Amino acid sequence: MYMPDLQEIGDTFINNVQNLPPGPGVSLDDPLAAALQAEGKLRSLFVHNQVNPVLSDPYIGLVNIFDAPGDIRAEEKMKSIYQAICAAVPHPVTCVWTKHAVTIHSQYPYCPVQIVLRLYKSPSEVLTGFDVDARCFAFDSRAVWGNPRGIIVHMHQCNTVDVTRRSPSYEVRLAKYSERSFEILVPDLHQRKIDPDIFSRPIFKLEGLARLLVFESLVEEAPKIDINLYLETIREDCYIWGEYQGDTKHDIGVDSLLELSDYDEGIVHFHVPYGDGWTADRIQFELMKKDLLMNQKLIREHGIHRHVTWVGTMAQCLEDCCQACSKSGNYTDHDIQHYLHGRVSFIEENPGRQGLTGSFNPIHSGEWCQHAYACPTDSEGDEDEED
Repeated sequence: MYMPDLQEIGDTFINNVQNLPPGPGVSLDDPLAAALQAEGKLRSLFVHNQVNPVLSDPYIGLVNIFDAPGDIRAEEKMKSIYQAICAAVPHPVTCVWTKHAVTIHSQYPYCPVQIVLRLYKSPSEVLTGFDVDARCFAFDSRAVWGNPRGIIVHMHQCNTVDVTRRSPSYEVRLAKYSERSFEILVPDLHQRKIDPDIFSRPIFKLEGLARLLVFESLVEEAPKIDINLYLETIREDCYIWGEYQGDTKHDIGVDSLLELSDYDEGIVHFHVPYGDGWTADRIQFELMKKDLLMNQKLIREHGIHRHVTWVGTMAQCLEDCCQACSKSGNYTDHDIQHYLHGRVSFIEENPGRQGLTGSFNPIHSGEWCQHAYACPTDSEGDEDEED
């Protein structure tokens, strides 16, 4: 098994932080940069690091905001992060607001930075909210913070599947960390019952354990698997604009498959591209076009606008997304859960209750395993005892 040079990765990360030029708006202490990622304004940490990919994909949790009214202080901090990024990145910048997050996009090689719309009272709450155990660490420019889940998994080099913490991209994250030398333990796995047909199905039509098993096959047995089948499915399911599907015909490989993870349940039906040619202006144009198509008179139901995303500056994303939306519309529970209405709002409930945020989607073990087995698993325990 490949073991990364953790000392080298850690030294590189710390040197990148210490050698950064001073800039306005944000410090490493406020907000805390979770999961060993530095925060918004720091240009050198935005650049995709080909040698140490663990340094990419910044994730920001808003902490140290409890000395003022939560929503007001959080919005001001988000504006300062946005302004600092605009000052540091020599390209146009745009914000994409989805139901549970605001993501700041520029262009390749500057990685998008996601700010989850949730208020945290302490660093421990940030760490508690992570679904994969190996992610339960944070760095504040002076020390590494970790909770027992993270410490144990680094001792054993193994992530244990916990379906109560499952998110829409849970299996993708587990597969990504398996590439970083973290094995995956499935406590109730029945290998003899695995349905071999799952390896010939489109990967984005699989869920739970079945998807995880296919990811494992793609990584470990890539020459034996028709990867083009899965890439074709990704083109069909992840890109919301058909005329640009041809842009993905190059060989993106298994590593790019694992990078297609969504942190927000509100965007599971499409993927905002990241790569050469995708600038902030192009992303904004395509998302606005999609929004207009969704709200045409011919397809609009009951006069209600439905916005999956809203793009613009940070100030525009924080305000009422659409003045044309009916204030007294007949919104269903599905509309409220998946679409944007009014101003931005923050989740403040206990982060241990994973179902309260769109980043987590609790599901019991039976549903998680149902696509992976050739027959129901209810009697598996009895059969094992007879054996």
